This record gives sequence, structure tokens and C-alpha cells, in this order.
Amino acid sequence: MPRKSSVGIRDIAEAAGVSIGTVSKILNNRTDGVRISAETRQRVTEIAQRLEYQPNPFASALRSSRTGILGAVNLNPGGWFMGRLGLEVQLAAQKRGVELFVGTVHSRSESVEAQLTILQGHLFDGFLLLGDMPSYQDATHKWKHLDKPFVSVAAGTDIQVPMVHTDEAHGMKLILDYLIGLGHRKIAFMGSLAWPLVPERFQLFREYLTKRGLAIPDYYVATVDYFPYQPEEFDALERMHRVAIEHAKSLMQQPDPPTAIFCAADAFALGALKGVLQLGLAVPHDVSVTSFDGTDGTFACQPELTTLRRPIKKVAAEAIDLLLALIDSPDDPALQKRILVKPELIVRDSCARFKYSA
Repeated sequence: MPRKSSVGIRDIAEAAGVSIGTVSKILNNRTDGVRISAETRQRVTEIAQRLEYQPNPFASALRSSRTGILGAVNLNPGGWFMGRLGLEVQLAAQKRGVELFVGTVHSRSESVEAQLTILQGHLFDGFLLLGDMPSYQDATHKWKHLDKPFVSVAAGTDIQVPMVHTDEAHGMKLILDYLIGLGHRKIAFMGSLAWPLVPERFQLFREYLTKRGLAIPDYYVATVDYFPYQPEEFDALERMHRVAIEHAKSLMQQPDPPTAIFCAADAFALGALKGVLQLGLAVPHDVSVTSFDGTDGTFACQPELTTLRRPIKKVAAEAIDLLLALIDSPDDPALQKRILVKPELIVRDSCARFKYSA
């Protein structure tokens, strides 16, 4: 038996008693030209498996200018949401018969641009940009010159490239409608405006409550602005929790404290739960707490957190499908589109009905 590393379609053709062209068509699932019987297909496939044949992407690329390999840059693989998104795009790619390799960079545009230059210089048919960073919108203008198609994923909507993102406006309406339906009128906001996506969520929060005629005092806005976006730092999540604990305490010690706190990310919400507890108060008896993202930690806390769950699998599938379509038809203007996937409101134990005394 030939060694695994040296097995080629010629070896398979000789063992099966068919032509090299027939083997190539079978292994590449091509149906053009001469019809091939089911018996021959089965025999060739079984021999290829027995000989442990591995296709050569370099040879394939030379023949077709395609490798079936995608690349991705993940700006925050250590984050709960982004780590899961990196996994889901890989699984979605494999289901569609392609491979995807994910790399990571520091959250700076020059680092991302260097990584993208490497990706487009290798055997990648296209790539994904996973996540956001403070300078993302400006950086995408420079990336438009890239030779290979790319899709922005989970990086907001204020960009002019093909993108897939959560429908943030729909999500904010869901969660605020829910809180108002429970009787809450004093709703605070917590999140760092230095973090990606948080400014958009804060703007949507303010606009929605203003339209409903609800006041938002300055002391109801805990923007945690001095906490920078540094996802590559190992202790970033712990520091975020500690900041959120102190801001929750500050909110609840106001002369007229909120009855509900909306947190722009789950990590802030988990800190808020702890801060309320440290004051000797209880969630949701004294204040309701909600968040945006719906990551795994939200059902492991006490009480379990009511949250907006971003549909990670759906986002990943849409991103891979859009990228593959762009690879097939790079000049199709209809594919320069913005896909928004609706989040889901997960109601758990951290919110309760509030009744104002007469």
C-alpha cells in the first residue's frame, strides 16, 4: 500500500481500474461530462478511504483558483460571545464542505490589517472579520482594497461592507418593552462607552425611553468610561466585574434609585448582581437586572439572568453563506448587503413586576 503522504488520484485510478479523470470527478463531486455509475462511485470512494487519500489543496488551487479554505480574524477569542462565535463559524463552514482557520490579533487596526494582508496572500478563498474594535469603522475604508471577498461579523451596522450582525434595535425594544410591561419606569443603564457596540446600545436605550416619555437622570447612566477595551488582557473580565460591582452600588445608593438596571453586556450584569447583594439588597425584589448577549454564564448565576440572547449559530451560518456567495459572484451588487439577525429575549429570574405606591 502506498504511504498516506504519497497517495494520489493516479493510485486510486489504478486500484479501481478507471481513468484519472473519472476519479477526479468522483472525489470532487462533479457531474459534468460522462455519466458515472453508482457502483463505480462507491468503488472509487471506498478505495480512496482505504488508501487514506488526502486531497492536495495546493494542486486544487492551481487548477481552479479555489481551495475550499476560508480564513477568519477574531478580535476577542477569549470573550464569551466571540469565543463561541469562532467555534460556530468553523462548524458552519464544515457543514458546507469547506474549512475555516481562525487567527487572532490585538484590537488595533494596524494589527488587523497586517493579519488580513497575510490571509489574502495565502490559499484562502475569502475571510471573515469577527468582532469589533474602537477604530473599526474607519479601518474598513482601508480594507476595501483587499483582493479577496470578506464579510464583517458582529461588528455593528455603521460600516459600508458586507456584514452580518444582531438586530440591536429590535433587541433593545424587546427588553425595554418587557421592563416597562412589568411596571418599571426608573431604568438605569450600565456599560463602558469605550467598548465596541456599547455606544450603539446606549443610543438606542436613550432614544427608546425618550420616545416613551421616561426620564433618564444623569445618575441613572453608569457608563464606566474609564474602563478601556483591552480584550487581550487576561484579567480584563475580572476588572470589568469589579467596576460593575461598584457602579451597581452607586446606582442603588442614590436618593431615588432605579427599579431596573439594563447592562450592555452580560459581564457587567453579573457584576451588578454581586454589587446589589453586597448592599444587602436582593434581585429582583429590590431591583431588576437585565443584559445583552445571552452567554453561558447567565444561567449559572443566582438569580438566573434575564437577557437578550444573540443568535450565534444563525449569525455564523448567515456569515458563511454570504461569504461563499461572494466568492462565487464577487461582482454581484446584490451581495453587498447587510444582514440583521433578530435576538431572542430569555426570561429568567432576575426581573420582577414593580408596583409604584400611590
